[in-house]
Amino acid sequence: MRVTWERLPSDRCEEVFDVPLNVVAKWAGRADQLVRLGPLLAEEGEPHFSLRWIVRHELEVAAALTANLGGLHHVSIHVPPTDIPRLVAMFEAVGLMEVPRPTILSQIPGAWLVLGESSIHLNGRQLPIARAGSGTAPNHVCFRLHDLDAACERLAALGFPPERGGSLGSQAWIHGPADVVVELQPAVSG
Repeated sequence: MRVTWERLPSDRCEEVFDVPLNVVAKWAGRADQLVRLGPLLAEEGEPHFSLRWIVRHELEVAAALTANLGGLHHVSIHVPPTDIPRLVAMFEAVGLMEVPRPTILSQIPGAWLVLGESSIHLNGRQLPIARAGSGTAPNHVCFRLHDLDAACERLAALGFPPERGGSLGSQAWIHGPADVVVELQPAVSG
């Protein structure tokens, strides 16, 4: 495999690559990660790769570079209890399957639905819901990561110190801008 890196003045990048300069800069600064793209390039039948090829195949490149880091575990959505049956029907029409919830949640109306290795947790609550305290959040997205500690260090360095805790005892919670809440769980092997 041959690597080709184009050298252009920055004012010509958008014209040549047909994407904004910040997209080109993002990928150009990741040369150390891009060498892991060999298998993807072999599948595509590419004898070499270039920055031009990368920005034209950005979704595939990002998927290949993050495939072994973890994945989406669940999205938790708090909804009025009376809406749960219709939401379950809607998600089942999409192809998700309802699965039993843990018994610890039996006092709270809700439903869990699964699609592949990811799930949606519908939790019956009257709206509006106040911002939750440490170790939980009404509406959040959860990622399962192979190196949770490294991710927590990077987040803390960016000014988003994770709060440790939760029902598993090993989660990390990040309260980001615009009240976006992210839960991180350690990936479990096996």
